Amino acid sequence: MDKLIVVILVLSLGACVKLEVKPQELVKDTVSTTKDAYDNYKLKKKGYVERNFEHSVQLEVDKDETDAALKCLDIVRKLAQESSDKKIKIISQSTKVSGENGNRRMQCKIKAFI
Repeated sequence: MDKLIVVILVLSLGACVKLEVKPQELVKDTVSTTKDAYDNYKLKKKGYVERNFEHSVQLEVDKDETDAALKCLDIVRKLAQESSDKKIKIISQSTKVSGENGNRRMQCKIKAFI
C-alpha cells in the first residue's frame, strides 16, 4: 500500500513540473565554457597569473551611466596594463552602480591574466 501511495505522489508531482532543455543552447554553452577553460589553462601554463582589478568613480547627477562605465573600465584596464610588462588578457569585465541619487558610485571590475 505504501508503494502505491509513493507512486501516486511521484506521478502527481511530475505533472506539476515542466523541464525544457534546448539542445542548441546547451551545446553552445558547453562548447563556450570548455573553450574558455582550455584557454585559461594554456595561459596559466605559459606563466600568466590570473588577477582581479577594481576601481570606482563618483557618478555625476545627470550624466549617462554608459559613458561613466566606459571611462571607469578604461581606467581599470590602464591600471592592469601598468602592473605588468606583458600584454594583459582580459577574461571578464563588469560594472555596477551603487548608492542613491546624491551619492552614486560606479564600480568597475576586470578579471585578467597577466
